[in-house]
Amino acid sequence: MRKKGFFGGTAFVLALMLFSITAFAAPANRCVTTMERGNRAAMGITECHSATACSVTVTGNFSDVGSASYTAHGVAATSARVTATSPREFASANSNHRIEYYSAGILNVYKTASGAGRN
Repeated sequence: MRKKGFFGGTAFVLALMLFSITAFAAPANRCVTTMERGNRAAMGITECHSATACSVTVTGNFSDVGSASYTAHGVAATSARVTATSPREFASANSNHRIEYYSAGILNVYKTASGAGRN
């Protein structure tokens, strides 16, 4: 068996550390969309426990034509929660989530979307 040199082993360990730092740099978060109250309320939630700011926009879509849309923002490692309500039933709902956080002094933006259908 061939013995690894000091530099080969060190390079491997440094590469592994760099991967683990970048892979887990995103803040702990939860981004969900739910339908409630007999599908007459669509809720979008963005929880960002270690972020600088977070926001969510939820849009409830009707089965025929039209939609209702609302936006909420949270700052300083909080959560953003917004509910779109309607006297009519929503067929589906979509949420766009945005989380801003600093990693190694650089501002990063994490965007994702989630959706829910009729219950």
